[in-house]
Amino acid sequence: MRKTCITYLAIFFLLSFNSESYSQSTSYLLIQKIQKDSEWNLPNYFDRIDKAIASNTKKSDKVELLLFKSKYYGSVEQFDKALTSIKFAERLIDNSFNKDSLKALINLRKAGYYARMNNFSNAYQEWVKSNNYYTIQRNYDGMSYTQQVLGVFFTQLKQFQHAKKAFNRARRYAMVNKTQKVLHDLYNGFSGYWGNAGNLDSSLYYLQLSEQYESLKDLNFRKDYNKGVIYLNKGDLSNARLYFQECVNKAESVNCDGYMGVGVYGLAISYLDEDYNKSFKLMKKALDLIQNNNPDLSINICECILSSFSGEEYAAILPFFENRKKLLKLEREKIDEAQVGKLLLMTSSSNESLLSAQNELERRKEHEHKQKLFILISLILGLSLSLILGIIIYYYRKGIKSQRNLHQEYENQKQILTHSLLTITSHNA
Repeated sequence: MRKTCITYLAIFFLLSFNSESYSQSTSYLLIQKIQKDSEWNLPNYFDRIDKAIASNTKKSDKVELLLFKSKYYGSVEQFDKALTSIKFAERLIDNSFNKDSLKALINLRKAGYYARMNNFSNAYQEWVKSNNYYTIQRNYDGMSYTQQVLGVFFTQLKQFQHAKKAFNRARRYAMVNKTQKVLHDLYNGFSGYWGNAGNLDSSLYYLQLSEQYESLKDLNFRKDYNKGVIYLNKGDLSNARLYFQECVNKAESVNCDGYMGVGVYGLAISYLDEDYNKSFKLMKKALDLIQNNNPDLSINICECILSSFSGEEYAAILPFFENRKKLLKLEREKIDEAQVGKLLLMTSSSNESLLSAQNELERRKEHEHKQKLFILISLILGLSLSLILGIIIYYYRKGIKSQRNLHQEYENQKQILTHSLLTITSHNA
């Protein structure tokens, strides 16, 4: 019964935004301070961030501050707030310093947020924009991230073959530059994929592999939760509880209700076969913490409570969870029915569109090359013809001048001869 209640959360990847040089200003100092701190302490800066955004500071600074907020909201699974922040940032980058790359990053983040909200249609539209940019620019780190996100899409939809292909492409691109953060996120993604596919040893292996590329300054309670799930599935309850409790402790230290909820839920599952009452209390606490941030896990908790608890002592509260489950599933089913076929269709269409765009780009380059070659040949022929024409004109003029000299000499000789004849005639007379 315990295994039927276990859910493994897919891991989504939020790209870090690397700041460029800014002028020495209040917003610049704020950005530097935030970057040095843990991402989970960002709420401590919200008042200063909002004031900076409302002031006359540079648009590029406002964009970066909004991206910090969107990343935090995404990490705590408040995706509506994450989308609000990132859309505001998107409106500010029209004349920003690195417009195209920023838009590609924003498109990819929006794709992740929409996917977590089960809005795969919008998610895939944003994904295509980002993927096209990184592919055309041959940005291999960006290409790796887009394939990682695509792998998460398919993993979430239980299309494991397509997910594995996407993650393998992501690994191929990541190995070009071997950037630490890209590899960390990639191996996290592989861990999530193998966990969902049921290969727990591979899932744990890739999770441990990702730790080699982990930033030491950031709390990573996602890792603790995922390790707890793996050990729970392996039947190692001691280690499972250890990592679930670590997840709860870390999340509580930064007031992250979303991961406190999932950590508490993991603990509840670990006690399901040993202590029904304790498990039920923990599940109810987890549901209260998670609320609407994670509909999949909320449905799972409701189903687990309904299937695991019965009897008169629970009769008064079970209808609440039954109604809650129906509402959550109804909303989810409306979205999920056509998602798989639609996503595959859009994937095929996108690949054809991208291939067509690349072919068109190659044709244009070839056409430009031919034009340049034609111009060069035309120039060479023109110069050759000009040279030949010059030579002809030169010798033509030289011939005319020579004829004129001969004619003049002939006239002179004629005059001399005539004069001589007249002289002789006069002498004879």
